[in-house]
Amino acid sequence: MASHRFSSVSEEEPCCDISRKTKICLCVFFGLLIVVVIAVPVGILMWPRPHKEWKGEGTTAHFYEILMGRCYTYTQIVRPELGHKDCQKIGKAFTSAFLSKDPCSSTEQDYEPLMELTNQAVPCNKTLFWSKSSQLAHDYTRVRQNMFTLEDTLLGYMADGLRWCGDSGSS
Repeated sequence: MASHRFSSVSEEEPCCDISRKTKICLCVFFGLLIVVVIAVPVGILMWPRPHKEWKGEGTTAHFYEILMGRCYTYTQIVRPELGHKDCQKIGKAFTSAFLSKDPCSSTEQDYEPLMELTNQAVPCNKTLFWSKSSQLAHDYTRVRQNMFTLEDTLLGYMADGLRWCGDSGSS
């Protein structure tokens, strides 16, 4: 039977034969590796991203003037019972909803003040929505005076056919 003996290793003798210089190099290497593993994802997340920019058509020329003219026409001529509506406040609320704002981050809440100012009672079951059949829907509501399209409301009348787009870099 073979005899095996265990001998204790003194604390002064290293168990591995690695030089001090190699140990320092390994520590520096692993330290740099940890820094890179942490720094790269943080750098990617913190790196400034290019500003999203609207590529579509811009705001209709003379938007505010057209909007105000339509508001006064609607409240004074088309539906004089809405003559109490304040077109100046409505115009300001409309433009405040998008002016100087990034068009890619517009929210429903941006338009809440406008919706409150242009609130209008439309009889139930009398609203006609259309998609790709605008002329037919409007001809029908002209004949059937008790039916409404979106454009027959104050806000729809004002915004019909207009384009508006904010720009966070403008004032």
